[in-house]
Amino acid sequence: MQSISNELTFLQTNMRVMSFQMGHMKQLGALHTAQFMAASAIADEEPETSEASSAAAGVSGGQPDNTMLSEM
Repeated sequence: MQSISNELTFLQTNMRVMSFQMGHMKQLGALHTAQFMAASAIADEEPETSEASSAAAGVSGGQPDNTMLSEM
């Protein structure tokens, strides 16, 4: 009878731990959703032109940048 009681206690403890972990995962999910929405809102406020995004990516005029190769 004692082993059944121990097993039930063990299962109850596991259920509490799993419940806590699920709550924590939901909080993390909500946090990531909020961060994504904030980043999207910031991106919407400052639209980049295709020229600006190309410059940020290091692409000029659609040609590869061979500056380093020519200096060698």
